[in-house]
Amino acid sequence: MIKLNLKNILTINAMGSLPFAVFIIIYADLTAKFLGDIQPLLVLYTGLFLVCFSISAWYFGQTLSISGAKIISTLDICWVISSIALVTINPFNTSLFVLISVLLIASFVMFCAFFQIKAIRSLTTN
Repeated sequence: MIKLNLKNILTINAMGSLPFAVFIIIYADLTAKFLGDIQPLLVLYTGLFLVCFSISAWYFGQTLSISGAKIISTLDICWVISSIALVTINPFNTSLFVLISVLLIASFVMFCAFFQIKAIRSLTTN
């Protein structure tokens, strides 16, 4: 069984985010149409942000940077909050399938944030 220490959970976060980022960069137009009334450029920028995020999460995991892990955890929490807001407000009039997909992704991100915070606390209290 894999131990969910800080290095492992940041690596899981990075490896979970990177394929999604590459997909939405390559298929920005298709993803924008799938999401509803969204500009493809916004989707492309989101994908580029996720690539930078993934690289940062992986790097902070390899170096065991507590401050870097806190930044990643904060960004994860912001992602979850913005996902909940997106689903609640639904400003782009997206389908139920898309809203459920957003919530599933937010659940994965919340899982990562929870275990990252737990690992950070275990490292800083010892």
